[in-house]
Amino acid sequence: MIFGLHQKYEHGKGETIYISSAGKKAKKYSDVTIEKWIKTLTKTSVVRLVNPNGFNKLLLRIVGISEKTKRPRTAAQLVYGYWHDTSIPKGTEPPEIAALLAKADPAIFHPLNLRTDLINLRKAVRMRKAFVDLRTGLSNKLFQIEGKTLRELSTKQAAVAKDFDGMIADELRNVIRVASTISECIVLQKVMRQEALLTPAQILASLGDPLRFHSVGGLWHYCGFHVVDGKAPKHRFGENSNFKGELRTIMHVWAECMVRGKNRYWRPRFNAHRATVDKTHPEWSKGHRMNHALRMIAKECLKQFWIRTHINIVESKEHLESESKTKLKILQGGKREKTKTNKNRQIA
Repeated sequence: MIFGLHQKYEHGKGETIYISSAGKKAKKYSDVTIEKWIKTLTKTSVVRLVNPNGFNKLLLRIVGISEKTKRPRTAAQLVYGYWHDTSIPKGTEPPEIAALLAKADPAIFHPLNLRTDLINLRKAVRMRKAFVDLRTGLSNKLFQIEGKTLRELSTKQAAVAKDFDGMIADELRNVIRVASTISECIVLQKVMRQEALLTPAQILASLGDPLRFHSVGGLWHYCGFHVVDGKAPKHRFGENSNFKGELRTIMHVWAECMVRGKNRYWRPRFNAHRATVDKTHPEWSKGHRMNHALRMIAKECLKQFWIRTHINIVESKEHLESESKTKLKILQGGKREKTKTNKNRQIA
């Protein structure tokens, strides 16, 4: 049997309500009563949903993964689809969303691979962000009222600031601890050419399993680096966005840091892209041309990450350096030279 699954948070009750439908009448469950529905699932049951990241705890219960054993006890099939592919309009009531998911075209859904390591990473990143937002909001409100920062107030209030800073530091250490155990985080850190693991962790937590993107274009699209009518896409009021603006912002800030910090790998590539766009589009404003060059190195970074997570390449340090010089030369208008290194590239 095919089920559509959706959830909503009821602020009045302070709890999450789950809505399940097999295409007809939808049923509502609380975090406690949902267990009855889970027990009715069989090997032939298919559960369809959108935004699987919001269902982490429930999905682990559906497939029966215990946090201790980390082994599935049941065989319920989980599939997910992208919201914009469902053609469900914004403002649709949750019971109707669940029913429409159950009736939707099976071609728009993909098998969901639950990874507990990514779930733990996402939780750690969100916990840190919650404390950072709380600390920032408190400081801003107090400054509006008193005209002073939290540290400039009384000793007792300053102690609260230190407590918050300590909790944020603890959450950061937890993010780094979890991220250091995930191979994709290490790969992304190397591709981005930076020492800290926080930014790669934030990207991977928002991105999910990179293997779900079957092409580089799909990854670019999800991160908001595709083109709509010759321009970068924008969020429009009342329309479903088919990209994640948060990821585009993180990548743009990272690219700016690489350029301003004169990173030895990424700054020359930025300069090459900037020189090209200065020649091809002199009518663009200075800011427009700079943002375009930043966008290009962000896309190149994502491309390298996609390649390294999809193709296991055995490369020596000398080969990496040779490839870097060759790519830079091509960007600057040169031609690729045939070298032994390029010939002897081994693909495992």
